[in-house]
Amino acid sequence: DPGVACQDEVDGDLAASVVVAGDPVDLKVPGSYVVTYNCQDAAGNPAVQVTRKVTVVDTTAPVITLLGSATKTVEAGFPYADEGATAHDTFDDDITGNIVTGNLVNVNTTGTYTVTYNVSDAADNNAVQVTRTVTVVDTTPPVITLTGPATVTVEAGSDYADAGAAADDGSFVVVSGSVDTDTVGASYTVAYSASDAAGNPAVQVTRTVTVVDTTPPVITLTGSATVTIEAGSAYTDAGATALDAVDGNLDHAIEVINNVDTNVVGQYLVNFDCQDLSGNNALQVTRTVTVVDTTPPVITLTGPATVTIEAGFPYTDAGATADSGEAVVTNGTVAVNVVGSYILSYNVIDASGNPATQVTRTVTVVGSNFGDVVIYPNNPTTLIGQVTIEGEAAEIGDVVAIYVGSELRGKQEVIINGGVAWLSAQVNAAGGDETISFKVYDASAGVTHEKSKTSAVITTGGDVGSSASPLMIEMKDFETQ
Repeated sequence: DPGVACQDEVDGDLAASVVVAGDPVDLKVPGSYVVTYNCQDAAGNPAVQVTRKVTVVDTTAPVITLLGSATKTVEAGFPYADEGATAHDTFDDDITGNIVTGNLVNVNTTGTYTVTYNVSDAADNNAVQVTRTVTVVDTTPPVITLTGPATVTVEAGSDYADAGAAADDGSFVVVSGSVDTDTVGASYTVAYSASDAAGNPAVQVTRTVTVVDTTPPVITLTGSATVTIEAGSAYTDAGATALDAVDGNLDHAIEVINNVDTNVVGQYLVNFDCQDLSGNNALQVTRTVTVVDTTPPVITLTGPATVTIEAGFPYTDAGATADSGEAVVTNGTVAVNVVGSYILSYNVIDASGNPATQVTRTVTVVGSNFGDVVIYPNNPTTLIGQVTIEGEAAEIGDVVAIYVGSELRGKQEVIINGGVAWLSAQVNAAGGDETISFKVYDASAGVTHEKSKTSAVITTGGDVGSSASPLMIEMKDFETQ
């Protein structure tokens, strides 16, 4: 305070006795203060009080101080947290809490932004505005993500539709590369690239596409899937065709398993298989072949269809055979002691139940052409021979008559063995050496052959001919008795 002067006429200078009172002036607190000054002389006379008005004012602006750097760079898309500032005032001290911040930073849009800091003290003194420059930049490349797997197989011959890819920031994705689905086994690379608006290139992403052939060929039967064929006939399969989506015509690659046996009635499967060049097996196709027997067997008589035998001789039927191999059933009997005609029938049914057309043989029993044999009480001669008529073997039913002169000494039906007509007969002997001659009754022709180039001599109990060296009885010059 500059103080006051006090002058008294008697006491002179009384400055030292001035009493200063009133409001204590606080320079830290703006406002008006009244300072009073009083003085009294030695005689106790008080002076007129003098006052001074002291006004404390605040005209000093507060000071703002940034926290952190005045320039900041932030990556687009990332949150921005401002570091703020502090404010100090000479009178108000720390007024940081009163700072007004202007922050319009948009981290989703690249650019330069200014963050402002303003504050006023209690005396309305405005601090000098402080700013921070925030630059939002984009240095992060986009990230490409494949739609679908990174490795793909595509069927050969089909259309390849790529699943594509997407960039996380929406940038346009450029696709490069092509796939040729006509080349089996080839691998192709499809590449995906992108750059964002800031020119940041994404790391290229690729997809590997491999062309495969997993589609099997298709076999198609030529002709019907079911075939019926007569047993014993030749079977020629109609075959099949094979087509593959990649390899085309594979007829040459068809494997056929054909076990059809037309000699055995039954059902057979003809199997068709095929494999393409990629090893894909076609679905097996089969043809059902049924071997049936609808053909009746054929009966063939063994020997002639008409036979004539002499009454009293046993009749051995030559029988018949069937081409199917089954045993032929003979029906009918021959009364060899009763003259007449007899019908023998032959029937057979094969394994498939087909009946053959019945075949018959007529056997005629006739009276003796040779009469009765003359019997002598001596041991007969045994004669073994082979009989031919006009150079051909005699047949079943043929009878050989043996004479000495005009006497009938023996008669016997021939026996057929191995295509040879054998005669085994007992010839009655009168005693001594006797010459025999022969007649042969041809049963099939009903005639008697009387001329023979053969003769022999018999004796009582002797033998003429043997199985090893038979007597050859040859009838020549056909005559009817």
